[in-house]
Amino acid sequence: MYPKGTGAAYDVNNNNKLKFKGQAGQCKYCKLVLITEYIPFLPSTPYWGQYVLWNPGYEVETGGVMYTNEFGESYNKSDYICTGFYFR
Repeated sequence: MYPKGTGAAYDVNNNNKLKFKGQAGQCKYCKLVLITEYIPFLPSTPYWGQYVLWNPGYEVETGGVMYTNEFGESYNKSDYICTGFYFR
């Protein structure tokens, strides 16, 4: 994952209300976009908090906004989701 600036996730099941703001990143190979509540690019960050995933199939610009009803939570960097990502 490469950093893409700040990101925001909105909950479509709650009148598009802002769920969280955080850090956006994207894989330059598969184009998967990840927005996390906390900054996973910093080794000192203990966890992601809330997160959302999306694969647009193309490279996004700086920053990211997602409207979704699928949110994840990770409060341990050694869980099965977090260990599958490498941050540059």
